[in-house]
Amino acid sequence: MDKFKIEGPSRLEGEVRISGAKNAALPAFAAALLTADPVRLSNVPKVADLRTMGNWLQRRYDTPSKYLRSFRYNLNQWGAWNYGGDRLEMGGNVNAHWVFANNWSTGMGINLNARNFDDRATRGGGPGAYYNPNWNYWSYQNTDDRKPVTVSNFLNVGGDHLGTHWAGVSPSVTFRPTSFLSRSQGIDWNHNV
Repeated sequence: MDKFKIEGPSRLEGEVRISGAKNAALPAFAAALLTADPVRLSNVPKVADLRTMGNWLQRRYDTPSKYLRSFRYNLNQWGAWNYGGDRLEMGGNVNAHWVFANNWSTGMGINLNARNFDDRATRGGGPGAYYNPNWNYWSYQNTDDRKPVTVSNFLNVGGDHLGTHWAGVSPSVTFRPTSFLSRSQGIDWNHNV
């Protein structure tokens, strides 16, 4: 409601308690972090638009061998819901990462995402929309990041069961003349069908 319109000859009396606004509360939270003094914010509404949940399980092998410095694999699962109970996200991931004896590294994974709901698809002007369940595979390769020049690449492909698919590749080069200064340059090519 943007305004109150009062009609009639009656005189207006009383009090109205105005609750805090979420968009005003968020900067106050950030400002409270800047002081060492205790801060108490009151009359603050719930600032969360959604509830999230995530699970992560990792197995690591950090004892170097003849060929590997380390290896790890992960199982991940995530989900999010708005306060209306709509499931906004549900997905999972399996991935693995290797660091070789020469400090080059690589990794890959696959993500599976359920049919998810976007309650902001129409920017508040109408109903939400569903996203198709989809999958995607990704991988990366990196040269030794201790060197002054390193080369990296990221690859991803994915799709859904309705014929939509995509692919992308992102090679880059990083120049690091000192430990505190670096410059990266790369390209990002993506194709969606």
